[in-house]
Amino acid sequence: MSSSHYKLFIDETGHPHQNHKSTHFTLVGVIIEDKNQTELKIKADQLRFKYWDKTNIVFHSEEIGHKIGDFKQFADDKALGIRFEKQFLGFLNSCPIYIIAAVIDKAKAYKTGWNVETILAKASEALVLDYMSFLYGQNAQGRIVYESSGATRDKIYLASFHQYLDPRSTHCADFVDVRKKLTSITFANKLNHDTEMQIADIFSYAAISKFQQSLGKKFDKKSYEQKIITIFENKLLSMPSGTSKPEKKEYYSRIKGLSILPIDKPKKKAKNKEKTA
Repeated sequence: MSSSHYKLFIDETGHPHQNHKSTHFTLVGVIIEDKNQTELKIKADQLRFKYWDKTNIVFHSEEIGHKIGDFKQFADDKALGIRFEKQFLGFLNSCPIYIIAAVIDKAKAYKTGWNVETILAKASEALVLDYMSFLYGQNAQGRIVYESSGATRDKIYLASFHQYLDPRSTHCADFVDVRKKLTSITFANKLNHDTEMQIADIFSYAAISKFQQSLGKKFDKKSYEQKIITIFENKLLSMPSGTSKPEKKEYYSRIKGLSILPIDKPKKKAKNKEKTA
């Protein structure tokens, strides 16, 4: 009998449409055990109250990075900004969460023949598959919470979820009694102010920075980008060290953590032509 219960909060960054200025479309998921949600909110609210004397501040990646909106005070007072960044990164590092992410390179995706629906479905499927593997590896139950993006996108996310519930689906070949593990999907809007969704937004920037780093981009060791990448890597879902149970290892071995899509096809080796006399 499953005893642990988890939630997966999924936030999107960028836009899947080809004509949108964003070069990437990213989904980031924050996995948290139900019993840890209160602790997370308390820590986040303590940080908010310390710098704003109120708790309804939204941690938004773009505003933090550009020091605008509620974060403009850190542009006006650099010393205060340094203190906040240190404490904010410390908060992220202490969060009792796991991260999973999918980064879609839009130029490559459209060159491959993908469209908006394909991009949304592939990104969602990557996260759902990682989450399912995690739940089965943990022998736990879980639900999914998407940030609502409108009827069109939400419909695609629902389809990605429901295909795992269909026993006839090829995706479920290695998962038994899916409905007992993956119990529900819900959609939340930004007005809910879920701390978990805000953290997912923060790590979306980290996921894209990590992808850029894999392509050769360099970040200064003291930069915000490098610091957030390091925390992102530490929180990325992977097989726990010391895992010995064969079934648990089998499920965890399927977890990508960070999926970069589309995947490059392996290059075919050129056949050596036989020399003729």
